[in-house]
Amino acid sequence: AYSVSKRTGSDGIPDIRDKRLLDVLATTYDGHRLLFEVSPNRGWTANYQQELNIETHSQFFGRLPRGTPLHEGKHIHQFVADFAEPTYRLKPEGDDELDRREWKRAGLMGPMRENVTRFRGERRLIEDGRRGGLEVPADQYRLGFRDVARATDERTLIAAVIPPGTALGHHVPFFHRSVQDDPAAGYRTLMDAASMLFLCGVLNSLVLDFIIRRKVSSALTKSIMATLPIPDPPPGSERRAAIVGLAGRLTCRSHAFDDLADVLGVPCGPLGHDEEVRLRVELDAHVANLYGLDKDQLVRVLADFRRSRGEGRPCRPTT
Repeated sequence: AYSVSKRTGSDGIPDIRDKRLLDVLATTYDGHRLLFEVSPNRGWTANYQQELNIETHSQFFGRLPRGTPLHEGKHIHQFVADFAEPTYRLKPEGDDELDRREWKRAGLMGPMRENVTRFRGERRLIEDGRRGGLEVPADQYRLGFRDVARATDERTLIAAVIPPGTALGHHVPFFHRSVQDDPAAGYRTLMDAASMLFLCGVLNSLVLDFIIRRKVSSALTKSIMATLPIPDPPPGSERRAAIVGLAGRLTCRSHAFDDLADVLGVPCGPLGHDEEVRLRVELDAHVANLYGLDKDQLVRVLADFRRSRGEGRPCRPTT
């Protein structure tokens, strides 16, 4: 009990005395690094941030007929970035604000130059040492999640890959894809496409949802996310590749994901209900195997979701 409580930090497990629950948690935490810890097997770094605050940055967006869409938590679901139509779109000064923020994050000095180049394209992230412009997060595919969450919902941890050309409200924290530590050295990639989809698949799994339900009341704070155990299969492993492929297909449902699908080597197009269910079952089986759960432990995990309050199917297919 001590080892599990120690790994989970201050956001501990309230019903830790339940032996069956403790067995599941001990297995899922055994040998796995936490989300923000560094591991040589990962090949990625979880650098987490929020973008525009809906309450304090209202001067940058409005109910407009055109402009960069601003997605809030209610607009995404598991593997689905367009669960609902956006309420707001950015004004031109909102897009300028995203440029200014990246200028500062990239370590560039002085006022931002006019007409600075914003680089786009998933293949650009394959090479490091990229100089001569800005890699604004809103121009990249990026993994985000709802930070408003309840343990009684059908699914508590809801993550999706957001397509380029989308701004995010503060209730959808995201993981950076690239960073410029030194302007002379240029940008380097923090999370490549395969790693992003692997993490998306794990975050949306039943196993990790089971864990997060023991920690959350109404919000997925950074301190809670920091206690999540994440498996580290080598980048070339068959199981990692399977999870990447399944999460990639569940994500790539429209033309907005053509570029990502091309890099991942997965089909892109609408999913029917039966295919979606098959893909999600297969994904959950692979993730449960990575965590080392046995049959009895998996039954304990699955039983937890029969008691939750639904808000519709876990993931809406785009048909």
